[in-house]
Amino acid sequence: MPNSPDIVYVHHGAARIYDTVVAIRKAGYDCRYLAGYYYKESGLPERLLRFFGARGVLDRLRRRQDPELDTAAVERSFFLEAIMALEVRFPRLQPTLIRWRNRCIDRRAARRIRRLRPRAVISCDTHSLRVFAEARRIGAVAILD
Repeated sequence: MPNSPDIVYVHHGAARIYDTVVAIRKAGYDCRYLAGYYYKESGLPERLLRFFGARGVLDRLRRRQDPELDTAAVERSFFLEAIMALEVRFPRLQPTLIRWRNRCIDRRAARRIRRLRPRAVISCDTHSLRVFAEARRIGAVAILD
């Protein structure tokens, strides 16, 4: 498949992941990052927040990006971000919501891996069951972060 990336990195988001994806891309590999939320200056949610004058929210969200990471290589999910917001708002439900969020990440990423057919997949231990099963099915190397 001509548009298949070399590597797909699955993680709901952390600054160290941005650095890793940037380093992989600088090494010459096509690496896609499947994220939760990732700030994109021209994204619809960001434009809406600017329109409504939510400067404080935008300032916090702007930290969730890396200027060296091409936003075209990032696929983000607002649904996962909404679940994380619920985890903060309802701490008693947090364990259940975290398990649910991880299952959602795992399912979503497995579908994307089936479609993208990368040569390697890197995923976090909390959401890798289906991801790694799909990686094996397509013959990709599975790497546990």
